Amino acid sequence: MSTNALLYAQDAYAWAQETVELIRAGKWHAIDPEALMEEIGDVAKQVERELKHRLDILLAHLLKLSLAAVHLPHDFERAGRGWGLTVKRERLQVAGLLRNTPRVRKYLAEALTEAYPLARLDAAQGLPLDEDIIPMHCPWSLTQVLDEAYWPEGTTEGR
Repeated sequence: MSTNALLYAQDAYAWAQETVELIRAGKWHAIDPEALMEEIGDVAKQVERELKHRLDILLAHLLKLSLAAVHLPHDFERAGRGWGLTVKRERLQVAGLLRNTPRVRKYLAEALTEAYPLARLDAAQGLPLDEDIIPMHCPWSLTQVLDEAYWPEGTTEGR
């Protein structure tokens, strides 16, 4: 086992720093190819996880806005502005992620499908409503979810 491979097994952070230096020096022969492939693969997975996480937060707050506007007007009045600002922030975060990693766009529909059940639970936890009131499937299209001008019925930018 090479020194680079041993370092990867012991300290991934130190391995990454050393590997960058080896690449800069053109010492490709000293790099553990298996570890390098694994880490590069993890970069793609991390971008997908971040996209799904951002959509989870975005959807949960769209749900809170939508449900509170109809069922909990006092909660909507109290917290709607904050939920609306979170929707705006997460839309900007997703837009930035898509701008910086355009190929992840092909994963958007799948990420939305995977994020919605989590968002549903987050909304149920954050609202004093029976969980059965929350739609089982996402009530919005991907276009609506990402559109900064779109707000659920009964809400306008969270107010």
